Amino acid sequence: PIPTVYYNILDKYNKIIFAEENLTGQYRIAMFGNQTLNKISGVNKMGKMIDPEEIVLKFKELVRETRTKEMGGVNSEQ
Repeated sequence: PIPTVYYNILDKYNKIIFAEENLTGQYRIAMFGNQTLNKISGVNKMGKMIDPEEIVLKFKELVRETRTKEMGGVNSEQ
């Protein structure tokens, strides 16, 4: 079981990145089941450690996506 306090903490954020050293996102699935939540993203890798730069790249990707949506679908980096 997942302590309720974890969900209370996660509810405070618009975007959440789970870094898991497995390919299927097992902890995400344990917490949220198979439901698709737009605020949840993952960085997964098997057999090697996740490089911090991979998490940073995922963060930048989410920021770009959010800005694009806020601008009505226009990518500000083009």
